[in-house]
Amino acid sequence: TLKIIEENAFYNCDKLEDITLPENLKTIENGAFQNCKSLTEIKLPNALETIGDYAFSCCENLESVNLPESLKTIGSSAFYQTHIEKVSIPENVVAIGDVAFAYNDWLESVEIKKSANCGKNIFLSCKRLTDVKLGDTMTAIPDGMFALCTSLEDVKLPSKLKTIGAEAFSNTDICKVTIPSTVTKIGQKAFYNTNLEQLVLPEGITKIEQETFSIHYLKKVYIPASVKSIDAAAFEHCSHLTDIYYGGSEAAWDNIQIKSSGNKNLAAIKEADGIHYNSASASMSLLSLF
Repeated sequence: TLKIIEENAFYNCDKLEDITLPENLKTIENGAFQNCKSLTEIKLPNALETIGDYAFSCCENLESVNLPESLKTIGSSAFYQTHIEKVSIPENVVAIGDVAFAYNDWLESVEIKKSANCGKNIFLSCKRLTDVKLGDTMTAIPDGMFALCTSLEDVKLPSKLKTIGAEAFSNTDICKVTIPSTVTKIGQKAFYNTNLEQLVLPEGITKIEQETFSIHYLKKVYIPASVKSIDAAAFEHCSHLTDIYYGGSEAAWDNIQIKSSGNKNLAAIKEADGIHYNSASASMSLLSLF
């Protein structure tokens, strides 16, 4: 019984519309169905464990695919530039490669049931994506995971989350987010150019990285006393930012290493008495909105 479809087996078969895969199939190797432009649907067998790099990449009319519970690995660019509308990552998946589902203008719904070793930019530029469900066991959101998903307005972050990667939500329409208290690192440009108006940073954060919160609409932010440094342009373009609620004293604020480039507005807010010292995050009335 056939258990492996070899690399590039049906590469560029642009007339292929339908295929039945054997029930005992374990592996679809790299590029096996890449560029099969007429393929609209594929039923993956329940024994399948591995989908290789570029396996279904550029199958531009592929609208539906079932990912079986047996699946363990999804390769880089495996479903890059398809027309799949819904993705549910099974619990047994342990690895998802870079840009696995990226540049899919039809993808609307994503569910990742359990923590996996995720690559970069998995859902990059999925412009219709509005519904995201992330399993509570996820501890990291990788770099660029939802960058340029311009219809994404809201996401519930997992309760055990520890890190948010660089550009994870950059250039999305996110207008509200609750960052769990377990988060200790937020990467560069993680929320760059979003629609956030209010933001509470968790107590474990020690560094605010470059351009992380360069958000035009941001009005209020809570910064915990644990923050020791603020990188260049961390709050650049925040022309509406008027209030900073800070967990420490004025002396502690003055000891934060703030890079002046792109952060002149922070000095202006301090000059206007817009920094509220010794604040608790609960002192921000916006919390009720989260």
